[in-house]
Formats: sequence, C-alpha cells, structure tokens
Amino acid sequence: MVIRTIIITCLLINIFLLKAAFAQHKKLDLDRAYSFIIADGEIERIIIKDSLLLKLHGSLYELKGTLNLDAKDWEVDKTKRIIKERAQSDSWLVMTESLDSLPMSTVPFPTNRFSIAVFRGITKNQIETADVARRIDRHVADSGF
Repeated sequence: MVIRTIIITCLLINIFLLKAAFAQHKKLDLDRAYSFIIADGEIERIIIKDSLLLKLHGSLYELKGTLNLDAKDWEVDKTKRIIKERAQSDSWLVMTESLDSLPMSTVPFPTNRFSIAVFRGITKNQIETADVARRIDRHVADSGF
C-alpha cells in the first residue's frame, strides 16, 4: 500500500509539472497517419480522428512490392477516446480512456483504463510520442491534468 501511494504521488507530481508547461488550449489534429517500425518487422500506426486515438498494428512481411503503407490492411490494436488535451507551442498533453474491453474478464472495463501521453515535434514526416502514465484511475488522471 505504501509503494502504491508513493507511485501515485510521483505520477501526480510529474503530471503537475507537465500541466504547468501546457497552459494554452489548442486542438490536437493530425492530418495524416504516422507509422513506426518496431521490433521484428512489426509496424504501429497512430491516427487521431473524431476525438479517437487509434493505434493500428501490422507487419512489414505482409507487404509485397513497393512499400505502400497507405494501401496496407491494418489491424486495430487499441482504441482510445480523447478526454482532455492541452497544448503549448508544438507539444500536446492528451488524456485518453481505453475503449477496449478485457475479454473473459469479470471486469471488462477496469477503473484504471485511463492514460496520459505527450505528442510533440509534429511535422509532415515525423512525430514524437511518449506515454507519461498508463493504466491509471480517472481521479488520478483528473487531479494532475
């Protein structure tokens, strides 16, 4: 219990510090999908559309001929609803709620289904993204946002 309290306190401090850096409000809008090559030829793609953050998954091995990621059939890996967002210059702090249920679970939508992520350095060809906090309760996310 003490360790959990320390972890939550550290998360809140980090979120509070990030909150001070994100004073202006601007809508995060990606006009295109961004793809990331990850381990073993796997590809991840993020898209923001209609207040949803979609993470798609695919494999480079499935591609034949030229590398055309837009023509590829993508598998939806995660679907998250954007609840809150804050921006300053070229960075965005985004709070999301996972809309994916846990199959074969007595609690398909757990209370710790919220996340906070940062997006920055967005250009036509690249984006930087990092998870600040994952799998946290709504009240923890709200208190630091």
